[in-house]
Amino acid sequence: AFFVDPAQVNRVEIAPAGTAPLVLARTRVGWTRKLGDGPAIPVADETVWRWLGELGAVRATRVQVAKPIEARATVRVYDARGTQVVDLYVRGATTWLRRRGEPVVLEVPEAARRFFRADERDFLDLAIFAFSAVELVELAATDATGASVRVQRGEVADEFVVNEPAGRAADNEAIQHLRDALANLRALHWERSRVFMRRRSLVFSVDADPTSAEPRPSRHELEIGQALPTGECLARQKEPAGYVFVLEAKDCAALLVDVLR
Repeated sequence: AFFVDPAQVNRVEIAPAGTAPLVLARTRVGWTRKLGDGPAIPVADETVWRWLGELGAVRATRVQVAKPIEARATVRVYDARGTQVVDLYVRGATTWLRRRGEPVVLEVPEAARRFFRADERDFLDLAIFAFSAVELVELAATDATGASVRVQRGEVADEFVVNEPAGRAADNEAIQHLRDALANLRALHWERSRVFMRRRSLVFSVDADPTSAEPRPSRHELEIGQALPTGECLARQKEPAGYVFVLEAKDCAALLVDVLR
């Protein structure tokens, strides 16, 4: 349905009927997304490339003569060769795409509809954190009852000192397990905000990266929510507001581990 070379695309417009369009634009420093009149927000290149690759993989299951029916949405893809304009048509469970100027419609799987939704979730970065585990300096964990634990890295990177509560010892192995999960934490997918039952809040700091042109913020926050029936769990940060993400079961377990002996 689409002829897409992700390396050549420089702009995409996703315009559902009656709602604000979502625009993806390639800039000198990478991709941005812009919903309606909102600000342009950076998007990870790999996120856009993955989306474009999946868009280009959509295949028709049947070709039919076009019938007069109102388009539900339009996607425009801009590259060096020009502009592709494709309209989405839906009737019941049947989905068609039509390239502007062609007399036929292409019946495609229902899953192809997702490429025509102006939903920022599709372009939120799945990489939540990315740092070297040994850079973790301090960690505070607060559970749903308000009980808090605060540990700090000792003289050796893999040993920690308990600052709160007094008189307790750190479980270094458990903290290393939690630290490793945080260091390269990735979401399975994003969802719009829903009922969120916080089980633990984590506030932690990492060493600043002296080689980075844009030093990473040293302080981070994360909330771990309820388990899902599949064993995965919900999590969220203050930004982007209005969204939660789903974590793998193994990451959920690591982030909820008891860090005290």
